[in-house]
Amino acid sequence: MCTVIVFHRRFDEFPLAVAANRDELLSRPSQGWTVSGSVFAPRDLVHGGTWIGVNAKGLLVALTNRAGASRDPTKRSRGEIPDIALASGSAAEAGQLLLELQPADFNPFHAIVADQRTARVVWSDGRSLHSLILGPGVHVITESSFQGAPPPRAHRIERLLRSLQRFDPDVLTHVLSDRHPGGMDSPFVDLEEFAYGTRSSAILGLAEDRSLLWESATRPTPNSFVDRSAELHAIRVTSETSLRVPS
Repeated sequence: MCTVIVFHRRFDEFPLAVAANRDELLSRPSQGWTVSGSVFAPRDLVHGGTWIGVNAKGLLVALTNRAGASRDPTKRSRGEIPDIALASGSAAEAGQLLLELQPADFNPFHAIVADQRTARVVWSDGRSLHSLILGPGVHVITESSFQGAPPPRAHRIERLLRSLQRFDPDVLTHVLSDRHPGGMDSPFVDLEEFAYGTRSSAILGLAEDRSLLWESATRPTPNSFVDRSAELHAIRVTSETSLRVPS
């Protein structure tokens, strides 16, 4: 996942909302969002991990690579990191859990952990771990974040979102499928010469009594998103029911 837009306490309807694009080799096999235990997430079919997911407690975890660092294929897959965090009951707990990882075990990454109360980025340069609490507002995280000058793609997304006053999935589908100015600088990454680009997208909204998920399991267009909200809501309702003590 190379672009994660976090709306934390920005909208009354959904205290937590996320819009995200996954950029990857076009030939790499993957599976769309599926339920596994108390987690709803897509799956990478090479190493079995994921790049984004939600658990029954309403904890959302998303992952991007970190640009500028060479990849060591002998290290553990970064796709394990969301699954590690999604075993937690809250974003606060997940953030602390990720800060206990050994950074040398993984190639560099950014991991976003968020629920309706807390949002945090834990990121690694391969040698040490860093943590940043995300306050109320809009935050754009890409593979090039936290490296000096903000990346052009983040600037483009911020301009597209400038007039957004309420949670609007229709607007967000257009943002995620936007191809201007092209290459690595647009929200929709398209590098045909490298058979690489945006592979899939997700738009999520989480509140106490409502869950929303729109998924594009293919390269996104404004019309490629499918409503998966009922499935996401079901795992959260099931969790709440199982925790009730009979009277």
